[in-house]
Amino acid sequence: MYWKVEDKKWMKARKVLWAELKKCLLEHQYSKKEVKYMEPYFLKGIRKQEDIAWAEPVPLIYCLAWHPSDDINVWFAEFQRIKSEARCEESMVGSIQSSYILIKNRSRLSTPLNATENVKSLFLQREQLLYQFLFLNQQFLDDDYVKQAEQARLEVLQPLNSGALFSIDTLGGIIKNNKEGEPFAPYFYAFDCYHLQNLSLYLSTEMYKRQMRWDDSEEILGRMLATSLQFYQQRQQYSAAFQTIAELWFKQLDSEEIAPEWKTIWANVRAGKYLTDDEYFSKDKTEEVDIENNKANVEDELNQLLLDGTNRTEIIACLADHFEAETIELFDINDLDNIRSPYIGFIDPLEQLVKLRGGRDSVSYQDEVKDDVLTISLNEKVIGEINLDEVFSNETADYFQEIIDLAMEWFPKQALLSVEEGSTSLFILSSNIFKLLKENGIESDLLTQK
Repeated sequence: MYWKVEDKKWMKARKVLWAELKKCLLEHQYSKKEVKYMEPYFLKGIRKQEDIAWAEPVPLIYCLAWHPSDDINVWFAEFQRIKSEARCEESMVGSIQSSYILIKNRSRLSTPLNATENVKSLFLQREQLLYQFLFLNQQFLDDDYVKQAEQARLEVLQPLNSGALFSIDTLGGIIKNNKEGEPFAPYFYAFDCYHLQNLSLYLSTEMYKRQMRWDDSEEILGRMLATSLQFYQQRQQYSAAFQTIAELWFKQLDSEEIAPEWKTIWANVRAGKYLTDDEYFSKDKTEEVDIENNKANVEDELNQLLLDGTNRTEIIACLADHFEAETIELFDINDLDNIRSPYIGFIDPLEQLVKLRGGRDSVSYQDEVKDDVLTISLNEKVIGEINLDEVFSNETADYFQEIIDLAMEWFPKQALLSVEEGSTSLFILSSNIFKLLKENGIESDLLTQK
C-alpha cells in the first residue's frame, strides 16, 4: 500500500533517493554489509533478516524515518508489524534501544559531507516527527517493549537537554564556519532544535543536579549559557531560522515552569556574572588549567614524602587522594563491565579530559553492532576504532595512547601518566606540583614510544 513496488515511476524515484542516502550512510561509517541489509526495507518495505539471531536488520528509527508515509498513526501500525516479525523479544528491544542511541550519536547540527537537497540527514529531515513519536507519543511509550528500553530513552535526554541549551552558539559557529568555506552547512532540523520546544519541561532540580555532575561546576554551566547569550546578541542577523531557534531558546529559559536553580543561574547570566568562553580563554593561561585543590598542605605533604624517600607507588596514591577530580582512569584490566554499551570504560576518559580543558571539544561515538566495532571521534575526527570482541588489542592500546598524547599536548606542564598494578591513570596536576615532582625524578611512565 505504501511501497508502490509495481509503480515504475515511484520505484525509479525511490532508487534515486536510496543512492543519495546510501552515500551518506557509508560516509557515516556504516559498513557495506549493513547497508546491504537496509536497502530492501527502503525500496520495498522488506526487512531482510541476516544470520545474527539477536539483531534486527534495520533499527526502528530508520524504519520510521524511511517509511513512505509521514503519518504517525501509520508509523505505529508499522511498529506493530515490525514487532510481529521480530526474531525475538530481545532483538526488538535492542532495535528500540539502538534507535535512542542513534539519536544520541548521530543527531548533528551540521549536514554530512555527502548531503543533498533530499538527504540532509540519515533521518531524511523527519526529526520533528521522530521526536514526537519516540518521546511524546503515549501510545508508543506505553508499549511493553518500549518500557524495557526506558533507560536508553532517559540516557539520550541528557545530551539532548545539553544540546538544546547550547545550540545557539553551536549553530552560530557552524554558520560562521560555513561562510568561511568549511564543508558543513547548518542543519536546523536536528533533534536538539525540536527538543528545545519542550526544554522547559526538563529544566528541573534533578536535571540541574545532573548537569552539575556533568559540568563539575556552576561556573562552567554559567559560562556556556553566557556564551550562547552573547553569540545571539552579536549575531542576530545570521538567518531567519537561527533567529527563530534563538527566540524559542529564550522563551524556554524565561518560562515559569523551570526550577528555581535554573531561574537563578539564568538571571545571573543576564546580569553578566559569568565570563563567556572568549573572555575565559583569552586570559593568560597558556593552556594551563587552574586546578583547585582546596588542600593547601598538598605540596608540604609531598615534600615530606620525598624527603622520607617514599617510593613512587605511595607518591601516586597521595596524588590520587588530593587530585581525585583531576584523575582520569584510562583502563583497569579488572573492570570489564564498562566495555559494553554505553561504553563507559572507553568514552569517559576522553570526555573527562575534554571537560578538564574547558568543554570546548566535542566527543561522539557510534557502535556498529553487526561488526562489533566502536568508533570514537573528537571534533568529528575519528581517533579510535575498537573491536569489542577483542578489547585487549593494538586498536584499544592505540586509542588510549591517543588520549595520553592529547593530554600531553594540551597540558604539557601538568599531565602525569601512571601505570600501577594493571590500571593506567592520567593526573592533570597544578603546575607547581608537576614541577616539584619532576625536580625529584617523578615523571610519566611510558606505555609506547611513538
